[in-house]
Amino acid sequence: MTVRNEKSRPAATGTTPKQNTQTHDNSASAQRNRLMEALSRRPISTIEARRDLDILHPAGRVKELRHNEGHQILTA
Repeated sequence: MTVRNEKSRPAATGTTPKQNTQTHDNSASAQRNRLMEALSRRPISTIEARRDLDILHPAGRVKELRHNEGHQILTA
């Protein structure tokens, strides 16, 4: 028997969904706060921001922090 999801495609059977051990508020504001907190400790790469901070578009959050909130963030 095949279980179907809402889009009428066969759902994966016998697999467990990937579980994130950290649950974050993913609003843009929460992402900016996580990014600023991390940057206050050390430099953060784009990959680290995506993987560790759950920020899909770090460049967008940096732009918001610079232009909307006036933070001076250096990039290299």
